Amino acid sequence: SATLAQMDNNQWALFISGDNEGANYDFSITGLQTDLVISGFDAENDMVSLDATNGFQLTHDGITYKTRGAGANVSAITGTGSNSTILLKDIKTWIENLSVANNLNLIPSIEFNGDLVIAQDSGKGSVINVSGINASITSVTSDPLQLISSTQRQRTESALFTFSNLKTGDSLTIAGLTMTAKQDLTSSQAATAFNTMRDGVLPNIVSSLVDGNRSDAVTGQATIEISNVVLPTAYGTYRLTSLGSVLTMTQYVNNVATSSSSIQIITSGTSNSGANPPTVLFQSALNGQTNLSFGALGSFRVNTVLAATSAETATEIASKILNAVDSAGQVTANAWVSVPNADWANAAKTNLRVTDATVMKAVITTTGNTLIRIAASTTASLGAVTGYTGLTGMDDGLVTEMAFTGTAAQLSAALKTLEANSANGIGKVAVHIVPSNISVRVDSVTGGISYYRRVATSLNATAARNAAKSTTNQIVTSGGTLTGYLSNITSSAEMAFI
Repeated sequence: SATLAQMDNNQWALFISGDNEGANYDFSITGLQTDLVISGFDAENDMVSLDATNGFQLTHDGITYKTRGAGANVSAITGTGSNSTILLKDIKTWIENLSVANNLNLIPSIEFNGDLVIAQDSGKGSVINVSGINASITSVTSDPLQLISSTQRQRTESALFTFSNLKTGDSLTIAGLTMTAKQDLTSSQAATAFNTMRDGVLPNIVSSLVDGNRSDAVTGQATIEISNVVLPTAYGTYRLTSLGSVLTMTQYVNNVATSSSSIQIITSGTSNSGANPPTVLFQSALNGQTNLSFGALGSFRVNTVLAATSAETATEIASKILNAVDSAGQVTANAWVSVPNADWANAAKTNLRVTDATVMKAVITTTGNTLIRIAASTTASLGAVTGYTGLTGMDDGLVTEMAFTGTAAQLSAALKTLEANSANGIGKVAVHIVPSNISVRVDSVTGGISYYRRVATSLNATAARNAAKSTTNQIVTSGGTLTGYLSNITSSAEMAFI
């Protein structure tokens, strides 16, 4: 829920609360406008000129009222000037009568400087606008006729917004500007990210590159996909940033920037590798491919999978490319890094409803030829698993998957030391903790996961299918009971694993 409360005469605060952390909430503030001012007249007796077709028009919360023309909500205005000429004060009177008749809570007044102010009852603010009015040619005004809201006029009204932590996918809208979190954000990070969306602010976004990620789909705009990512083999962290239409790849070693390379996106003309920075023509047509090379710091391809139906600027395209990359924040290549949150053995013990003494199996799998290792000091109490490297080979950093058995405490000690090394920085590591008689297979290309229990018995197909679904082959967890099924082997690789 969201509550907008007045703190004092000039300050309002928005309070947001909810019971489902991580849910996709979308909050909007649309009521900051309280007054509307028609500025540029000198006095209440100034003559006004109204639109010849619809006259003076006032829109209140999407409903338009007018002084002449066809359709609904038409009420004539009475002119009190010479020969029934309409004066500024007649507009004020018409608004007063309209407000009373339709319960609009509007309070019009004419100030000493000639401004016509359309105020609203406290606590009943609505979105209002007017049109169809000009100064008469016979009325000499001191300023050009203009419409301004009270926030523009007084320059003191503001909205106080306190950001909270955002989960991936949470959406936040303030005054029509929407931000969707592409990763978990602290309150400070959320405030900083939202601030970069203001008009006139050039975003400086940091993201990593991952094959297959797409930009968010936006009506009328192109959708792109990142592929063919190639990063250097040299040690370092590689970050992509944008400033306007310029994309920059920077290498960091020990958190210090050591080198960078930039390119500039263009939407017309031809690519020019000799320019400073080199320019690259974006291929906006359907199935277009734009190769972005940062020299020694790597390259990737941008594929247009949905063409735009309206023109996009180079800055918008550069921002879209940043939107398409992974939101983890960085790519670390050819360096041993600790695997975060790998130690979840005690949570697995709770999930599987087993005791401290129960032996479980940890299976660690990777994608992208990522190497893994655990500390040799933790392997003595573990059990080896057939088909995987032995205990003595778990610390040499030469394997892309491993498995071992132990109690929750023994698995926890080993997993706390788990490290990974990805050649291109985009490999992924998964830690599976299962009952000791369950095997885990992960497709190294697609990442698809399968769980197996091998049963040695002689049964026909029907009996085997029924046995697989029986209570004997169920696994009871804190989240519910998992029922087995007879495996359908679909590849030689799967058969070899079994």
